[in-house]
Amino acid sequence: MECTRSIRRFYRDAPEIIFVSHDASVTGAPILMLSLLAWWRSSGGGPFRVILRHGGTLEPRFREFGRVWNLNWPGKRVYPDPTSQQDLLSFCGPGVRLIYANTGAVGDVLEALEPLGVPVLAHIHELETMLSRGIGRERFDLVKQRATRFVVPSRAVAANLIENHGISADMMDLVPEYLPDDYANDWSAAPRGTEAPRMIFGAGTLDWRKGPDLFVQVAAQVRKSCSHDVRFVWAGAPTEVGQKEALHELAVTHGVGDVLTFVGEKSDLRPYFREADVMVSSSREDPYPVVCLEAAAHGVPVVCFDGAGGMPEFVQGDAGRVVPHLDVAAMAAAILSLLVDPAARQSAGRCARARIESGHRISICGSRLRDIATRLMGMAQGVDT
Repeated sequence: MECTRSIRRFYRDAPEIIFVSHDASVTGAPILMLSLLAWWRSSGGGPFRVILRHGGTLEPRFREFGRVWNLNWPGKRVYPDPTSQQDLLSFCGPGVRLIYANTGAVGDVLEALEPLGVPVLAHIHELETMLSRGIGRERFDLVKQRATRFVVPSRAVAANLIENHGISADMMDLVPEYLPDDYANDWSAAPRGTEAPRMIFGAGTLDWRKGPDLFVQVAAQVRKSCSHDVRFVWAGAPTEVGQKEALHELAVTHGVGDVLTFVGEKSDLRPYFREADVMVSSSREDPYPVVCLEAAAHGVPVVCFDGAGGMPEFVQGDAGRVVPHLDVAAMAAAILSLLVDPAARQSAGRCARARIESGHRISICGSRLRDIATRLMGMAQGVDT
């Protein structure tokens, strides 16, 4: 009898949409997906089932929204293991009408789910280095073969898919990255004291793509020219053994080892944003870094490289500064221009905050994503939505 009740409950809670994430790490795409699930549920959506290609720190939070299957498929190897495919399909339950693939790294999961025969909405948060080297073309090709429609967060991501992958612009919807509606609601525009040390903040994993080495070089140039006491903080986890130690040695070599700190992975960056004067995106390539949106929500202006991805589309020259690609001297000069001019810094911070409010809240972007998903489900069933 208990077994029968369990089966009935399993099918009663079966979802219309299966959400698929590459992992549950404290990085942009999983954080965005959690925000979307929370908003969707608060708007009356659900139930949810989530498939993780691999686990991570945020897995317990995914489980707050429903059943989760962690496949624990590591690395670049393309799966699935055919013996587990039927179990995976059974996990999805009956009545599935759409698969929401949250990154370009889940092509092998989509291959395993193909017998469901439902549309696939592929939300691509990556640019070319990650697609071709980090994820690998074989796995991303599986996404391209199975996606019914694509969502992209920036014009930069759209252009890459068009130019390097032959995906038509007609198959894409642009929805920028977003934050929860209540994120940083306690932010105050009150200026900090003039005697407080200036803090420059950077964040991201310690891999080459995020440019922590460039952050060290920028820090060295800013310190040489800044008349204020200044410190530099970077939050983010290493992706390889020895990265943090190597970056500390680089900081010592550049004369900033005493004022630059790599604090590791942090689940909550709000204490740092409350102290930061400038947010630096030193990424060589970054589609639309959520951490910069979080800083902007706290009224912190953003300095970024042109041609590195989508952040210049957000900054636009008035919510911070956009400098030539990989020009460390120009980035240092832009930071200094904000540090020495409190009025300009506060104006850029207010502009950054206003841009979050007008277009980067989950109530705005989530509604658009839900509409796209609903339209795809309707089209699959021959319903005009």
